[in-house]
Amino acid sequence: MNRRMFFKSAGSAAVVTGIARGAQISPTEPIATKENHLLEFVVNDQSIFIETSILRLDIEKGELTRLENKKTGESYLTEKGPAGALYLLYEKDELVSVNEEKFGTITTKQLADDRAQVIFHNWDGDGVVMISVDHESGDILIEPSAYSSRPGVR
Repeated sequence: MNRRMFFKSAGSAAVVTGIARGAQISPTEPIATKENHLLEFVVNDQSIFIETSILRLDIEKGELTRLENKKTGESYLTEKGPAGALYLLYEKDELVSVNEEKFGTITTKQLADDRAQVIFHNWDGDGVVMISVDHESGDILIEPSAYSSRPGVR
């Protein structure tokens, strides 16, 4: 159980307990059931595939290659542009690649059933991209963070 779910569960239990003091509550029955929108979360050597009730996503070597709406079939990715996920943006709109080209490594790790990370190290910078699923909505959360010894990263 992650921290967010702990606080949600603890807060819900406190509210329900306060309202239903006189009522008998069975400790074995769940207070409420929530629909789980995660259908598949697969992490291989250099790739991540996620399918929820509303989205389908593929990431290969840290690059988002597919993001589509399952209900409408709409793809949210257009043609590949000059900047991908593994670029640092500096002042004056300068893009610097932090992929495997300059002595770089990209590692993909699964941290939990619904969470993975892409770790990248390169001559020009280091970083982590966290990928997780919101079980209540079916949304896929992508949280990038990066570091460079060179000042001016946006």
